[in-house]
Amino acid sequence: MTDIPPAVAELIEMLAALPGAVAIVLGGSRAVQLEDGSDWDLGVYYRGAIDLTALSMRGTVFPPGSWGRVMNGGAWLECRGEKVDVILRDLEVVEYWTKRAHEGEIELPAQTTAQCDATIALEYTQRDTVVSVEGSIENGTCAASGGDYTIVVSFRGETGELKTLEFGETWQRSDDQPVEFSTDYKIGENADLVGVRSRRLRCVCADTPGD
Repeated sequence: MTDIPPAVAELIEMLAALPGAVAIVLGGSRAVQLEDGSDWDLGVYYRGAIDLTALSMRGTVFPPGSWGRVMNGGAWLECRGEKVDVILRDLEVVEYWTKRAHEGEIELPAQTTAQCDATIALEYTQRDTVVSVEGSIENGTCAASGGDYTIVVSFRGETGELKTLEFGETWQRSDDQPVEFSTDYKIGENADLVGVRSRRLRCVCADTPGD
């Protein structure tokens, strides 16, 4: 049985308590007990309407209808160091297409989720035990969009040993302006900064408010 970290277990309880939620399902590699350091994938099956606004303080939220017909929305979250992907499934839609499949009718839905080609630029300085990182995220694919990324900080400790810290971050915008950010990361006493880079920048187009 998969051991679920307390932070993820708390999120599952929170999702299960949302009005409309019927079942929470663990998917992906974690569901088959692969300890590969990947994100946690949680499917939320619901009836009627569901509101994910309460999750916005934890990351990027895509309301129902943002992603298409089958997996129609979700969220990319950070829960005390654990990355979690939440995927919405409307049970009425699931049951409808399951019934049609049993009757021998198959239709491939059009992919309505647009991946964006985002870029990230970074500047950084060390101030004693802290690394200050400033940057911007841009994409020319769509206006309203969001995603996540990882900041990787490399430094040498007191003994000269090279060390690396990774920090997960999320971003979201509702217009076509670059996303500006400024964050301080602690690297400890007697540390000499080697460099800062980003990796795993993800970007998904979202509906513009009012559309």
